[in-house]
Amino acid sequence: MSLTTSVVRGPMARINPVTKLFAALVISVALVLSIDWVSASVALAAELLLLPWSGLSARSLALRCTPIVVAAVLGAVTITLYGRSWGETYFSWAFITITDGSLTLALATLLRVLAIGIPAVVLFATVDHTDFADALVQILHHRADGAVKRPETDLRNLCPFRFHLFHHGKHDVPLV
Repeated sequence: MSLTTSVVRGPMARINPVTKLFAALVISVALVLSIDWVSASVALAAELLLLPWSGLSARSLALRCTPIVVAAVLGAVTITLYGRSWGETYFSWAFITITDGSLTLALATLLRVLAIGIPAVVLFATVDHTDFADALVQILHHRADGAVKRPETDLRNLCPFRFHLFHHGKHDVPLV
């Protein structure tokens, strides 16, 4: 099974794709602006409660989230070793200092990366590109003069969208 070619269908897949994108954007902006670990852990807990309705199997979710988990752990290790120092010092050598402050920031970073990354994975796994294009055209109020036969053709000029269609064997997509 390829992870990039199939769209998961579940209860969450019936939600408007633009609404899902907006919800993920709101969560992401709030988490980027906050530094504490409490808000990130509350957001992550709420997201984990909603995961069963995404339609993703545990194996598929684990495969898709592996890069995010690795990035979160590496970011937390970096912050632990080189982050802002305050409070009790546990270890210090050259440029490496592990303190209460660096451990708190590392935990907050780990939780924020997971809380931002997991909804993105679920979003892109449950959104069909044609449904997303249709929803965007409806929101952007595309003119109805008949110049465009299908709503998704407006968005084919976006490079990633064109690459996705070309990559999956749909070579009849106009390149201009």
